[in-house]
Amino acid sequence: MEPREPASPLSHRERLRNRWRQLPPAARLLLATLALGLLLWALRPSAPERQVDDPHARVFYETARIGSFRPELHLFGRVESPETATLTASFTGELGSVPARAGHHVERGELLMEVDPQEAELLLTQREAELEQALAQRDSARQRHRSDRKNLELEQELVDTAVQRMQRLERLRGNDMASQSQLDDARDALARARLALNSRELAVLDQEQEMRRLEARIRQARAARDQAALDRARTRVEAPFDGRVSRVHVAAGERVRPGEPLVTLYDSRGMEVRAQIPSRYLPGVRQGLAGEARLTARARMEDEQLELELLRLDGEVGRGRGGVDALFRILEPTLLPEPGRTLELALRLPARDDLVALPPTALYGLERLYRIDEDNRLEGIRAERAGEWLDPERQSRLLFHSPALRSGDRLLTMQLPGAIDGLRVAPQQQGMTPLPGKRNGPDE
Repeated sequence: MEPREPASPLSHRERLRNRWRQLPPAARLLLATLALGLLLWALRPSAPERQVDDPHARVFYETARIGSFRPELHLFGRVESPETATLTASFTGELGSVPARAGHHVERGELLMEVDPQEAELLLTQREAELEQALAQRDSARQRHRSDRKNLELEQELVDTAVQRMQRLERLRGNDMASQSQLDDARDALARARLALNSRELAVLDQEQEMRRLEARIRQARAARDQAALDRARTRVEAPFDGRVSRVHVAAGERVRPGEPLVTLYDSRGMEVRAQIPSRYLPGVRQGLAGEARLTARARMEDEQLELELLRLDGEVGRGRGGVDALFRILEPTLLPEPGRTLELALRLPARDDLVALPPTALYGLERLYRIDEDNRLEGIRAERAGEWLDPERQSRLLFHSPALRSGDRLLTMQLPGAIDGLRVAPQQQGMTPLPGKRNGPDE
């Protein structure tokens, strides 16, 4: 038996190629993907090693310097007019001309619109006729009253005469000089005279009551006549004061009824700005109002700067989360804002000498700061916000007051997640808290 020859390398590669070709396409794709992943994992670069020098959080702080500042409050106000009038129709009629237009400035007495006066004139004529009729009735009643008074005197004389005759007949009858029938006739005549007198007296009393009723009717007719004359005059709707028309509710040719709104206008000279002051700032604002110096504010509108003066605080708590509305007056306005416009105000409060200025990032919550003690641990401090202030670099800072603050304290000036009392940190000084300069001091 002849020895078997070993397989050549070429035939081995051919067998592998044949086996690869015999595999399904999905299996070949899976094997190729695994091979590529192993190759990339073997050739991956090594991750750089990071050496941790300090395990504590690195934070920034400023050294506090307590000084005198004039705080500012940034508020959002709404322009309104304390004198706004909506003129209404006083009677039924059709509108004639309507020269008023929304946005027009008008002067006191200027014609805004006119109602057709025909119906008002007819009503005035009717009321005048009713007054004349009442006056005529009063004149007739006065004449009857005078006549009844004269007749009352005559009736009284007839009674007196009848009494005297009856007394004379009674004496004659006692002397048998008059008959009984004559005496009875005298008594009947006296009774009829007294009856007529009583009727006349009652008529006089009724006339007095009738005069009172007629006088009341005359006053009523005269008032109705005056009201009709007033309505006739109101056919011309005129501006009650200098101001600006905000809305016209009707158009020419419409038929209006009493009480229906015609035009709304406001006094542009007495514009006020209403802004809500948070409760935490109210003590400083009340102190400023009680002092001699006035509290002023500034605002910008359409590239114009407005100067305002705080006039008063509202008498009730404003809407929202608390606080009281403050009313500001615009000083010497070159541009009058419209009611409803929103303005951003910067209210200047009286200067205080116990404040420290910090960036807004130093505040945690509503009234909490963190001080870094000698062991580089955080210590929470409750502080009162007194307002805002612009430093010499024109950067906005918050002003705080707290009895626990001292000059030289290291105060955290960044937002640190998970900041709590006792947390150890690696502090790095950011600078000194600024003091007010010439531009930003109390006299600004």
